[in-house]
Amino acid sequence: MGDLYFERPVNYPVSDPYGSRGGTHYGIDYAAPKGSSVRASERGIVVRAADHPKTETRRRAYGNVIVIYHNPEKLSLNEKKKRHIYTLYAHLDRMSVRAGDIVKKGETIGASGNTGMSTGPHLHFEVIDAGRELGWSSSTGAMGVPGGSEDGGYRKDPEGYFGWRNTVEGTLP
Repeated sequence: MGDLYFERPVNYPVSDPYGSRGGTHYGIDYAAPKGSSVRASERGIVVRAADHPKTETRRRAYGNVIVIYHNPEKLSLNEKKKRHIYTLYAHLDRMSVRAGDIVKKGETIGASGNTGMSTGPHLHFEVIDAGRELGWSSSTGAMGVPGGSEDGGYRKDPEGYFGWRNTVEGTLP
């Protein structure tokens, strides 16, 4: 068994909270100036590091995005079901990791930016706590991210993960 303690990826104020925009904002936006260091919220393996410059197409709305898989094939002790936790970091100016890299909590993974469908520099951060392993191809939902009614309610308010122990089985070293 392993414990995960998620931390905020930047030290800037929230500019747009989870659930805003009529309940369609699935993450937290932080008012991080362009080029600010973005850190891994917890240890894990990078499963997606996609380079998408500024564009207006919905498919690339997240711009440059990193997705980290934190605990493959976990079993929640409370829910008695498999649990797969991911974090997503979007609108990055640059990325310093690639898919397959193992990262430590607090390690710099990139810099905040203004790529994708963004109106100014910031970091968009999501937690996805799914009952199954998710695919991250560009054909899975908008921007290659499961969403809408198909996401099974996997996208969670990141504030509920900060500073709390998440007990899972089989975590990465």
